[in-house]
This record gives sequence, C-alpha cells and structure tokens, in this order.
Amino acid sequence: MANARKILIVDDDTDLRDTLVEQLSLHDEFEASAVDTGAKGATAAKTDAPDLVLMDVGLPDTDGREVVRSLRKVRERYEGKTISTRELLDVFAEDLPPSLRYEGKRSLDWFLDGWVNGTSLPKLELQGVKFTAKADATVVSGVIRQKDAPEDLVTSVPIYAIVSGKAPVLVGRVFADGAESSFRLSAPVGTHKLLLDPNETILTSPK
Repeated sequence: MANARKILIVDDDTDLRDTLVEQLSLHDEFEASAVDTGAKGATAAKTDAPDLVLMDVGLPDTDGREVVRSLRKVRERYEGKTISTRELLDVFAEDLPPSLRYEGKRSLDWFLDGWVNGTSLPKLELQGVKFTAKADATVVSGVIRQKDAPEDLVTSVPIYAIVSGKAPVLVGRVFADGAESSFRLSAPVGTHKLLLDPNETILTSPK
C-alpha cells in the first residue's frame, strides 16, 4: 500500500518480534519491519524513516531509552534534510553511555573507522578465564583474543555470566583493542562460565 505507515520494531525477543510483524502485516495500512539490536535500529531508522518505532528498553547492546532519546534529537535537527552517517553517529555520541566510551571519550570514531568504513570480520575468543569467589560476588578475569583483524580494530564486546538455573546475565563490556585485551569484572555469585556476545550483536567470522 503506497501510503502505509512504516513501523520499526526493535526487540531482541525473537518470538515477540516475529509475532508483532505478523500481526501488523495483516493490516494494509501498516508496513512493519524488525531488528534485534539498538545499533541496527538506529541504522534502520536512518535508512527507512519509519513513522513509528517500538523500542525495547533492555536491548543486548544498549538501553532502548538512550536510542529513543538520540533518535528524537536526529528528528529535531535533521527532519526534511539529508543526514550523513557521521552526523548520525555524532548525535548518538552526545548521550553515549560510559560502557561505549573508548578511552573515556564521548565519541564513536572507533565504531565509524572499524565497523562502518572497515571490512574486518574478526574471531573473538576467551582465554585464561579465572573465577574468584567473594562474599557477595564472583570476580571474573581473563583475556579476549581478537583474531583475523587489523591491529587498530576496536570492538566493544559484551560479556555474559552463566549461573546455574538462570538466564545469562550481562556483566559488562570490554573494548577488544588489538590482538589481546585483558579484563576484570564483577559477576553474580555462583558464576561458573562466561560467554562472549551470546546474542550475536557483533559481526564476526563464522566459528
């Protein structure tokens, strides 16, 4: 339908995402599309210019409220105008959470250089993981190895903790900068395993 309202759904729950798209597609006045991360949502919003965005708060790569706040700024400043990828990232950098500030800088240059303009598909591996039990937490440490990538590639890697009987819990993000990057994080009591990016938010080479 030529005048259909475009609706973008951003949610990491596959079943919910598919159900919403299916239900909305039953109505000719709606044209629904969906993605599973905040980064993909920002790109889709720039490319498709949806009339409505349904954004999950607890996304695997960011807080959905931060994405919405940045999208509102984009609309206010660039409505009816052409916006470049650089301009889009600069707006998002204004409200960049600490976990995505490489070297403490409120900038997404590392993302633009390595992941927008770059072509690498790195392999990410955990090595030397140690678990140290404390009274109210488990301290986890180790090394992230980044293979098949240029030395200057910076990757924001989400690390999840596995506790028996519970869903994986995000314990933090580590910037993999170069071939090896060490980390030390606090995880829930009972953590016995770590996972790198289980929701596949990073574009990597096949394992």
